[in-house]
Amino acid sequence: MRAIWDKNAPKGQISYLTDAEVDALLAAPPKARWVGKRVRLIVLTFVTTGLRISELTHLVWAHLQLTCPTRVASHGKGRKERITPLGAATAQVLQAWYEEKRLSVVGGEFGFVSLDVRGP
Repeated sequence: MRAIWDKNAPKGQISYLTDAEVDALLAAPPKARWVGKRVRLIVLTFVTTGLRISELTHLVWAHLQLTCPTRVASHGKGRKERITPLGAATAQVLQAWYEEKRLSVVGGEFGFVSLDVRGP
């Protein structure tokens, strides 16, 4: 019976990363390697948009608007669509990633984040 959660029980406090923790996460991946750029982009996108993992992995470039007003349209839990604003710095990093990745793909739409660790 102890495993059943009481809906009236107090919920734990939500904690957020500090600016120093975010800076440490963004500085950790090697910037010279492709996988480091990819990890930095993923962390930056998570931190600035609050997307869930499933939303990020299903994101395609058509869901991004990198011109003013910059934003991301994602499909979340319960098939809900969310529009999330992007900061200018995040939009610049995404645009640079898009330009680099677009050159390596032959035709067609491609996913936002390639899960292939071998690179573009």
